[in-house]
Amino acid sequence: MVVCLIDADGAIPQFNRLKEGFNGGQQAAKDLRTYLLNYIEAEGISGTNVSVIISAYCNQKGLRDTLIGGGHCDNAQFSQFWNGFQSVALFCLIDVGPKKEAADAKIHGMCLVILQERCLSFDVNA
Repeated sequence: MVVCLIDADGAIPQFNRLKEGFNGGQQAAKDLRTYLLNYIEAEGISGTNVSVIISAYCNQKGLRDTLIGGGHCDNAQFSQFWNGFQSVALFCLIDVGPKKEAADAKIHGMCLVILQERCLSFDVNA
């Protein structure tokens, strides 16, 4: 299993895909999955049934306003892009609200949970 946690406030996958709406979001998700699978294969980690889980965290209103203000997309394209992104199995967008550094805090918390679970599973099987 591969888990990728993205601070989408600071790292939007493929700006050029935003204006493509739903299809752009789907393709961005598929491109990201392919990149991650190629990366882990290059690192010598392989498996026939590797699950890829992507969670993108952001202040959705703030990100929407920034991207629209920057001319990267309009309101409908923004919504459609993320709907397309989330239509890919195990991919989701999590709105963390307007609190500063909220995405970082959520990602940090998830990393701690994932690492703790991973360590517990090693202890049980040891």
